[in-house]
Amino acid sequence: MRRPIPTRVISLVLVLLGGVLFVRPANADGVTGKEQEVKDDLAQISRLQQKASQLNEEYLGYLGQIADLNAEIATGQQQIAQQQTELDALQTQLANVAVQQFTGGSGDGIATLFGGTDAVTDGLSRQQLLGVAVNAGAVSTDDYDQLLQQLTAEQNTLQAKQDKATKLAKQASDASAKTTQAGVDYQAELTKDQAQLGDLLAQEQQRQLEAAAAAHAADVAAIHAKEQAAAAAAKQASADAASAATSTTADTSGPATTAPAAGAGSPSNTEPTKTTAPANAPATHDTSPPNASSSSTAAPPTSASGSDSNAGTADTAVAADTGGNVAVAVDTGASNDTSSSSDNGSSATPSPPAVSSLAAIAVEAARSQLGTPYKFAMSSPGVAFDCSGLTSYAWRVAGVSIPHQSAQQFASTPHVALSDIQPGDLLYYYHPISHVAIYIGNGQVIQAPAPGKFVEIAPVNWGSIVGASRPG
Repeated sequence: MRRPIPTRVISLVLVLLGGVLFVRPANADGVTGKEQEVKDDLAQISRLQQKASQLNEEYLGYLGQIADLNAEIATGQQQIAQQQTELDALQTQLANVAVQQFTGGSGDGIATLFGGTDAVTDGLSRQQLLGVAVNAGAVSTDDYDQLLQQLTAEQNTLQAKQDKATKLAKQASDASAKTTQAGVDYQAELTKDQAQLGDLLAQEQQRQLEAAAAAHAADVAAIHAKEQAAAAAAKQASADAASAATSTTADTSGPATTAPAAGAGSPSNTEPTKTTAPANAPATHDTSPPNASSSSTAAPPTSASGSDSNAGTADTAVAADTGGNVAVAVDTGASNDTSSSSDNGSSATPSPPAVSSLAAIAVEAARSQLGTPYKFAMSSPGVAFDCSGLTSYAWRVAGVSIPHQSAQQFASTPHVALSDIQPGDLLYYYHPISHVAIYIGNGQVIQAPAPGKFVEIAPVNWGSIVGASRPG
């Protein structure tokens, strides 16, 4: 007789089987719990990095405003000093005229009471002397009042700017504190996740970079295919038009020929009769196609990304959506060229600025700073950089001055389609723009990435790119 299996044994087997069967539960998309944890943590790290970058941008914006305002204040102080000097000179002149009026110009009269003109000047208020001078017709009250009003207005304007500068300084101080804290939060999250997840975090990041790069390559290939197809179509249309025009000319103006007259007789005694060629005679003309210049058309625009309100150029760019996918978008440029969207049927697009030798100089300047620490709001070679501090330094070495802020760099430099980028071009990240790097070719950039890191060569994160520009 077989003994029954104890209940405890059955329970133990079920528990073990359950551990085997459900050790890697997956969600509806087939992603395991651990994989989802890695994705979530990587997304949190990215959010904290973007937050720190954005706060740094705001801080740089305040610093820029303060610098501009301080320059205006210095100019205002110089103008006020000059106007005060002119007013003092006018008052001295009027006082001298008033003294002459009191003394009668010969030292007699009232000067006797004061013991001379110096005593008169000391004994009477400046306002009284001015009144005497004006009454004597030495100067118009309009001249004096106008100068005084200008000085008062300049002083009021200066005071308003100084008050604004004080307010901006407080805002910059607050932004600096928030930026520093955001950097601390980012570093803490990164350290914690790296300790918990180890290589899984780096592997997921690499997977996302490769997926975004593949999508970008596909988009660029599609854009180039459309450009080539449009160029071929334009060339064929030009050849067809030229052929049709030549055929029309041949049909309407065929050559005249002669034929012998009917009947017997010597040709020398017979007057020739002019006739036209038969209608079905073949026309003789050049049928080789003419040379046609190729033209290109941009990919149809979808969503706008990274646009600048002062812009006029529409360039094709690749922008990231919230899911990390890459999509072709219209990137508004900062140049004076204009182009129409596909809605109005125009296929004209501006050519990107030509690549200059300055780009290689900028790339080498950035390369020379590899290993330099990252620090907010810094642009000091060999000491520290933030992202836009590095790119502004690199192009400054090449002789091109651009602002020390990524959004302003994008707004103030000619835009380039991502399908046309070349080494030296600047690539911009996130919405709103809060990170910039310099492209060096082969899908790589040199960048000052984030707090706690150093200037590095890194693969382009195409999933976060929103535009590109070419400073020179």
